[in-house]
Amino acid sequence: MLTRSDLSQDQIVAFDAILAWLAGSGPFAGKKTLSLGGYAGSGKSTVVSVLAHELLKLGPLAFCAFTGKASSVLARKLLESGISTSPKTASRRPGGLGGISPKPYCGTIHGLVYAPCDVCMPPEPKHTCEEYPDSDCAACEAEKAPKAPKTKKGFCEKCKNARFTRRGALDRSYRLIIVDEASMVDDAMLADLLGYGVPILAVGDHGQLPPVKGAGSLMKHPDVKLEKIHRQAAGNPIIALSAAIRQTGNVDWSLVDGDRIVSMSRSEVSEYIKTRFTAERLESKDVLSTTLVTWTNRQRVALNHEVRCALGTANVPPRAGEAVICLKNKAPIYNGMRGIVMTDSKVMADGEEVPGGDVARVAKEMNLDTTYVQYKTTVDFVEDGLTEDVDMADAQLFTEKTIDYETAQKEGLSLGKLGDLYDFGYAMTCHKMQ
Repeated sequence: MLTRSDLSQDQIVAFDAILAWLAGSGPFAGKKTLSLGGYAGSGKSTVVSVLAHELLKLGPLAFCAFTGKASSVLARKLLESGISTSPKTASRRPGGLGGISPKPYCGTIHGLVYAPCDVCMPPEPKHTCEEYPDSDCAACEAEKAPKAPKTKKGFCEKCKNARFTRRGALDRSYRLIIVDEASMVDDAMLADLLGYGVPILAVGDHGQLPPVKGAGSLMKHPDVKLEKIHRQAAGNPIIALSAAIRQTGNVDWSLVDGDRIVSMSRSEVSEYIKTRFTAERLESKDVLSTTLVTWTNRQRVALNHEVRCALGTANVPPRAGEAVICLKNKAPIYNGMRGIVMTDSKVMADGEEVPGGDVARVAKEMNLDTTYVQYKTTVDFVEDGLTEDVDMADAQLFTEKTIDYETAQKEGLSLGKLGDLYDFGYAMTCHKMQ
């Protein structure tokens, strides 16, 4: 376990400044939020883990991030430092708190702060009986009650159709809330966090992009900065290029070495794709070694199609060796996690396998509903050390936006029947990448 004595000099300065702030002294005394900014490799996670070991002696801590992917990475880093966490909050029961895990919470901000709206998303009654039916069981009674005709839900006055509302109180009395990847957090979500009166330590890279939606002020001007790179060599041209862009706003073309940094036109990118993404790479499951970063989702969709054309997999279900990316949390897989398809996908329509994958013809012969076509396969999330069976929704592939409740509602679809939301993962937007 690392301690303060293991930190570098600039990390010690940051560590001491945070402790002084929590003690109500030093230059940041009185601030509700303290921001710790640091470039990639500057040791932010190391400072946080050492700080956590110190503060857990004084009371419970909450670790959270905007995305499930970021929170799972944070949980893994904390575990490596000897701190085991839980992605679930403690449940509240009549008579006080119940089921509190001794482990610190580490999950999404959404999971910590928001709960399903009890008006438009009432909890399903659970069976308390061993055999059906039972007149004393609320779930049995609900099943026996006449079913109302299905209609589209109207506007919910309580949650404004957000489907979630802010919790009146957190699940326990936290000593501190540590928000990782804080550049992703907008000011509205920050205000919801601050409403609980718990000090917030915002940790992030102040060189990253602001939130996708809304304004984000957390990492614009960090109170404490870590700018010394510990992880990479100082002469790395990629680090040098990022530093030049941050300082001047321009690309230092002298750093283009033709190896780690390459400059090319858009037409040359297409040729690069043809040479980089080959049938041999697909066969060896080596497609994740190259990632295309784009500015817009439209470019992402177009480049993913180009790559599949180069691989020879265009217009067919996901093949073994292909790269996919998760777009919606389904623990233990989170939005942003990429993986390699391990087996050629089985095409499923209306819960039945479609032999040969000719959905239109075979499904008609089998009288199957093709509204909810899924691709059943196994995905190896090599970057996260997980392998999971997934049922990818056909409707999500090559779509610029992730299908959400509102989209599904407008198109008359059931989000629960669609399947797991994935897309091909050769190209990613810069927001998703960071």
